[in-house]
Amino acid sequence: MARLQIKTSILALACALSCHADPFDSLRLKWRALLVGGDRVDDSIPEIHSQLAAIETHARGYWRSMQKTPERDGLWNEFSSPTSSSQITSAWSRLHYMALAWATPGQKLFGDPALLASIREGMSWMEQHRYSARVPEEYGNWWDWEIGTPLAIDDLLVLLYDRLTPEEIARYAAAIDRFVPDPRVLRVKTPSTGANRVWKCQGAALRAIVVKDAMKQQLAVDGLDPVFQYVTSGDGFYEDGSYIQHIRHPYTGGYGNALIADIANLLYLLAGSNWEVRNPARVNVYRWVFDSFQPLIYRGAMMDMVRGREVSRAGSTDHATGHAIAAAILRISQFAPPDQARRMRSMVKEYFLDDSALKWSAGGSIEQLMAVHTLLADQAVPRRGDLSGSWVFGGMD
Repeated sequence: MARLQIKTSILALACALSCHADPFDSLRLKWRALLVGGDRVDDSIPEIHSQLAAIETHARGYWRSMQKTPERDGLWNEFSSPTSSSQITSAWSRLHYMALAWATPGQKLFGDPALLASIREGMSWMEQHRYSARVPEEYGNWWDWEIGTPLAIDDLLVLLYDRLTPEEIARYAAAIDRFVPDPRVLRVKTPSTGANRVWKCQGAALRAIVVKDAMKQQLAVDGLDPVFQYVTSGDGFYEDGSYIQHIRHPYTGGYGNALIADIANLLYLLAGSNWEVRNPARVNVYRWVFDSFQPLIYRGAMMDMVRGREVSRAGSTDHATGHAIAAAILRISQFAPPDQARRMRSMVKEYFLDDSALKWSAGGSIEQLMAVHTLLADQAVPRRGDLSGSWVFGGMD
């Protein structure tokens, strides 16, 4: 197969990131690059080629099974209930995955006009019948209304931004704002802490970027402040390295996994912008890498004793969790102080090379896989080697 260096409108992206006057456009395009891979993607790398093929295959499957008749009860037969919040999230997530294929170069659905039309039609149907600024949050799980669905819609708006009308963008953004008006609070009697707080802030921040809402953008950034602080009870990170979610559960490999991944992406996204996170306590993120996550990952796998209910989910394994955390740590190394960044890269390299149960290219976005491939090929980065030490997680004990 001939080598192909995939470019995602490099000139336009470079202009937007370096010389465009609108800071919101720069942030939007930076997030889009995280979703589709940016300008570093090379599909001559077998693992990247396979992942691109997987994106196309899954999107084709969702597109093929999507219900397209006017009298349909749902976009997919299995998501036809009008009172299931999880089906709302699942349907929006499938539309998001179809949009990812439409927007990602290197596979045959890239730029497909018929696929785009189906996605837009599906989004319109979901806004009319399931999730909009007009419907109440009166059934199901609050997580779907306030986190799962908003995050999927955010990515859809970023991926399809140039192909949506201003009216479409306004309607979908209004739906997010209806259920995430203030990321610092939840609309149920559950504390907005830990990973839940970060998810809410990400949902609000991306919506604000798309509609260029400076006030809500600052609110989302400020909403992250409590997450960086160490706690002595309840949810959050403890000085001894423990991580707790839902008041008393050791959850470094569950909610902690989601938290570190999203914090890494948000700090990376906002770095150098008008909304860069400037809370002095943000440096604690680097401590979490070494004190909270490193001792609990062995040969690329996150220990089950801190994965909570994730151990019961067929799609969640200890090695897949370890790889997701490793990818987040690699992202953090992009903006961490030089000495700590070097240690992080050596740590991540050790995880992927020492894992004999799961290949480094299993899962992850195209952008993440390219970053890992670059790291593994970099002879200047040594492997960390075995980790020796003793850690007592009193907060989790």
